[in-house]
Amino acid sequence: MGQYFKIVNPAKKQFIDASRFNENVKSSGVLYGYHATAVAFLVCNIDQVRDGWGHPIYDFGELAGSWCGDSVFIVSDDHGKADEFSVKTSTDQNPDRNLYWMAKEEFEDISYKAIAMLCNGREDIAEEMAQRAAASVSPDTELVDLGNVVFYVGCEPLERALAKEYGAEWASRYKKAWLKHPA
Repeated sequence: MGQYFKIVNPAKKQFIDASRFNENVKSSGVLYGYHATAVAFLVCNIDQVRDGWGHPIYDFGELAGSWCGDSVFIVSDDHGKADEFSVKTSTDQNPDRNLYWMAKEEFEDISYKAIAMLCNGREDIAEEMAQRAAASVSPDTELVDLGNVVFYVGCEPLERALAKEYGAEWASRYKKAWLKHPA
């Protein structure tokens, strides 16, 4: 793997960026952490996971399963080749452009939506993500990404978890942090 990676669905023109999850985006972090859990819920159909009465056990929302059946690739900024995986990525202006750069330039980053999917489906994930962010070496930087999930996507479990970990004034702290570290 190259220095950085993204997980890309060319059919949906979407990608996941582990950095939005405040996780390692280098080769040693591939599929290690909540971004991997998000990919699992995107590609798997969990509709059949039910309790003894036939009710769904989890509600991860419409995003869950939306990549089911699609080809999904882990792509590198440095080592990917142009037009790999039968996806036309090269252009006249940039004949060496690979899928990583095409995704970055043209596709939707659904990372914040994927974080909300996980946190809405299981509140313990929201709590753990907020705890991890608050205890990190750069809690304000990590607050920006999690706050963006709350403010741009909407996620009540994560909002509650941030208030618990950062205090009732977490939104004010987020706004100050956002000015220093806009995502």
